[in-house]
Amino acid sequence: MVLLNVQGDPKEVMNPAFSRYHPSKNVVYTCTEDIEENGKIFAYKLGSQGELDPLGEAIDAGGTSTCYLTIDKAQKNLLAVNYWDSTLATIPLEKETGAFAGPIKSKYDPKKGKQMVAAAKKNGGVNHSHNDESTIKARQADPHSHALVLDPYVGAVAYVPDLGKDLIREFYYDRTNGSIEMEMNFMPSGLCTGKPDGPRYIHFHPKYNIAYVVNELSSTIAVFEVDKQLLKEISEASKRGDNMDKYKGRSTLRLIQSIATIPSAFPGHMVRNSHCASLLPSMFFMLSTLHISHYCVLYSIEHMRTCRCSQVGPLCGRIQPWTPIYLHLPCQAQGSQEGRTRNCWIFPYSWRDTPPLPI
Repeated sequence: MVLLNVQGDPKEVMNPAFSRYHPSKNVVYTCTEDIEENGKIFAYKLGSQGELDPLGEAIDAGGTSTCYLTIDKAQKNLLAVNYWDSTLATIPLEKETGAFAGPIKSKYDPKKGKQMVAAAKKNGGVNHSHNDESTIKARQADPHSHALVLDPYVGAVAYVPDLGKDLIREFYYDRTNGSIEMEMNFMPSGLCTGKPDGPRYIHFHPKYNIAYVVNELSSTIAVFEVDKQLLKEISEASKRGDNMDKYKGRSTLRLIQSIATIPSAFPGHMVRNSHCASLLPSMFFMLSTLHISHYCVLYSIEHMRTCRCSQVGPLCGRIQPWTPIYLHLPCQAQGSQEGRTRNCWIFPYSWRDTPPLPI
């Protein structure tokens, strides 16, 4: 990995938290994260040598602690997630260049205008980077949107993991107006054990009607079956201009599995301090990273119909904190197409790793 470019004034681009690459333009969008002031979203044109040239002026994100960006299926709008106040904002994009076509044109507040219960750290509140009991209690007092992913089939439903309330929220996204119009449904992000789950990200399987949610507080991955037929029905109703209120209370997700990212014999204090940081699903495998205990876990997607997960190994290799890893998976499938197993080699490299680890 070679550093090609450093872009931005630290006084202006403060605490960049997330970047999104445009699916068809050489444009990168980056948001800043601040708990006290609204985040900013920058657009950069990517040059042939990796240079980043500002593409217009930065846009106000419409809320605090901006943490996630996504682009709708038609590539007409960028949607931003503000973690602290949980708001969701839509910003129009120029079709030809990918530049911002204007400021925020739509904003949705799941709190319905209610004030935050917990105080910010500066005002005597807790540090959300910690996971002790007092921090979790304060954090779970308010909704905290952490991501927004549109369904990959019709792009009419926005899925938002609410890390504060332990929910997966399902919103109707009006593709014509480019706006979050209403909350259709919400459901628990895990097995309802009475302990917080902290859903962080949601990803869809590239082929099957399956979605995976990573829960950072319970260190679990929840597997959901996706009702593709209902999504098509919602899409057609939207095109006809129907009253979409009829879909309130109807969910496109059904929980079919919850699997731990940490073995049962793991030391208790490390379980409490382990975050599932992200998911990287592929056709047959899914990678989850735990950014507090610095582990990375590999799962095989073992059944081609249910897409349930099983750990390839209890832990696929410890890596050094905040260092990139490179995975090379020359795998040989065994058995039928209905339930595959794998013999794999995995290469969890950090700056002090040496040979690959067999699994």
